Amino acid sequence: KSKKAKIFLFFVTCVTRFSMQVGGGLQNRCGHHTPSAVDAKVTSIGLGTAALGSVYGDVHDSIDLVHTAYSKGITYFDTAPFYGAGASEEVLGAAISNLHRDSVFVATKFGRQAPVNEHSASGSGGTTNYSRNAIELSVAQSLHRLQTEYIDMFQIHDAEHCDTKTFQYDVLPTIQDLLRVGKIRAFGITGYPLQMFPHTLQLARECGVHVDTITTYGQCTIFNRNAIQEEFLSEIRPYDVAIINASPLG
Repeated sequence: KSKKAKIFLFFVTCVTRFSMQVGGGLQNRCGHHTPSAVDAKVTSIGLGTAALGSVYGDVHDSIDLVHTAYSKGITYFDTAPFYGAGASEEVLGAAISNLHRDSVFVATKFGRQAPVNEHSASGSGGTTNYSRNAIELSVAQSLHRLQTEYIDMFQIHDAEHCDTKTFQYDVLPTIQDLLRVGKIRAFGITGYPLQMFPHTLQLARECGVHVDTITTYGQCTIFNRNAIQEEFLSEIRPYDVAIINASPLG
């Protein structure tokens, strides 16, 4: 009697870094870019690890997935506490603990919390909290789960849910403090509505905080090209910010 092979299917979000310098023109080839805020090279295509926070599959298979991506040259890994209530960060942390830390670029997020014991890659549900206390707790927990002393890119998760006052008086000052003490090395903004980005970038500039990246979701696919239309690019070009396109397959 033959044994059936055990097959796990991971629905992994690829993060495509179209340009590290918007003013320099778009690039979508597989190569390396160097963000201005950090001394590290990152690949044009990264591995989104939301699915690693799911109950489906085996942890060892998930770690093997990360190692396989790394062996193929991918160095950019995106995660968040929201993915599986921290499970995605834990798996990624276990995977990169066997790698040279300086050889990988880890991006995580803050502001969204999944329901307790919710081990799902779903993008719905949970709560949001962008207060200083919540951010400080989030970075401490992420550092622990990722088994690292610093986070390469710390991003506000779905900034469209953060009101202007909180963004100005909680988020930005806390980010400045975390950058100063070295717990994070760069700051990014994520969200779905493109019209949000020029406003948040301007607020950050007025508060003296440089935004290194913006991450859009599904805004540059074969069906939706909004993120690379000149109408949008012309609005963000003055801020010298890199674009990351999550969910390029829709």
